[in-house]
Amino acid sequence: MQRKATKKTRGPNSAEKEFQHWLKNLPCVVCGKPGPSICDHMYGSTFRHNKILIGHWACLPYCQKCDSVKTIKGRRAHNVTFGITQAGLFKLWHNFYGYPIPEEVVNAIIDWGR
Repeated sequence: MQRKATKKTRGPNSAEKEFQHWLKNLPCVVCGKPGPSICDHMYGSTFRHNKILIGHWACLPYCQKCDSVKTIKGRRAHNVTFGITQAGLFKLWHNFYGYPIPEEVVNAIIDWGR
């Protein structure tokens, strides 16, 4: 489901939509269950760091079971259950799959590190 753009943020542009569509066909980043996956925004779609909008790029593919850990129990439960932060998963995932995400966005996500 796609949210409408608000006054405070814009909706995803075509490159971000293409990235999220590509992401949904990947296996779960935690358990490896084959897609289709849930495209989970790590920090929310409107998140900015160092004045760079990273919300639509900071996404990870999760299966329903793994996604429910963060969605229902919270970020701390995610870190304890899986033994790694979402930024750590993003770093590993990005190095493995290597989708061409803009460099300043990758640096902002890794710099935020939570």
